[in-house]
Amino acid sequence: MKNLIWIVHRRGDRALARTCCISGRSVQEIATDASDAVNAPEALESATAAVGDAVEATEGAVTDAVEATTQAANTAADALAEAAEDVADAAAAAGEKRRRCDKKLADDATQAAK
Repeated sequence: MKNLIWIVHRRGDRALARTCCISGRSVQEIATDASDAVNAPEALESATAAVGDAVEATEGAVTDAVEATTQAANTAADALAEAAEDVADAAAAAGEKRRRCDKKLADDATQAAK
């Protein structure tokens, strides 16, 4: 395990040395840049605001969809109730007409039998 730690440490040193040589910057400058990148409050605030805006937009879209679905369901229920009422009225009218026709036939049959 000690050898593994030594190898990782040596490779890290080499990578840092290469970075310093290539960029021409000191270890302190590189560490400061890395620290600034990790502790970027502006980026975190911006990301948080973007997530908040997305949540609000999603909530609004879901609310609108629920309202539209409820309105469509209510409209469909009203149309079905009206259609059922029309069917019931038509059936009642047809039943009454049939009753009158049956009575007339019965009256005619009675007259013919006499």
